[in-house]
Amino acid sequence: MRIYVACLAAYNAGILHGAWIEDIHTKTPEEVQEEITRRVLVTSPEPNVVIPCPECDGEDCDSCQGGQVSASEEWTIHAYELEGIKIDEFADLEEVCTLAALVKEHGEAFLHWYNDLCCGLLPDEYENAFQETYCGCYKSEEDWAYEYFNMYHEIPSHLQNYIDYGAYARELKVDHYTVDAGDKEYYVYCPR
Repeated sequence: MRIYVACLAAYNAGILHGAWIEDIHTKTPEEVQEEITRRVLVTSPEPNVVIPCPECDGEDCDSCQGGQVSASEEWTIHAYELEGIKIDEFADLEEVCTLAALVKEHGEAFLHWYNDLCCGLLPDEYENAFQETYCGCYKSEEDWAYEYFNMYHEIPSHLQNYIDYGAYARELKVDHYTVDAGDKEYYVYCPR
């Protein structure tokens, strides 16, 4: 997973200057910001500020003069490949890194939860909220209803065929959020 970060000063001057930041699901927001500074802001063709040199942390090295370098101040996300997660151009790096890591860990189940159910949460709340609401992935809504029904009721095997699990699934949907992702993937989420 990756994001393309562009220098805003260069962009406003009509120059496309930026870099793809790769594997953000494995990086902290601080590591991503450091890479943006090093690869995009310090190399900007339109510098507008002076900052401590990222190579020597403001000490003094061959790359800078007196521990300072010219750089651009602002950046934006112009493109991204996050396996279906949608973000805006000024998305917070903590949120982007958290989302990427959770999509990598939980896959499509998290993707549906985030895009359809996540609202008003902070990035550090995503995983717990997802874990609380995610009920599982089933082959069909009838398989989900069968498992749910048998969790709470003991039905003798000779009566199992008389239960309409399709109708029961329709009843369950009143209190649950479901996503039929096709290809025998049926995701179920319960309310918080």
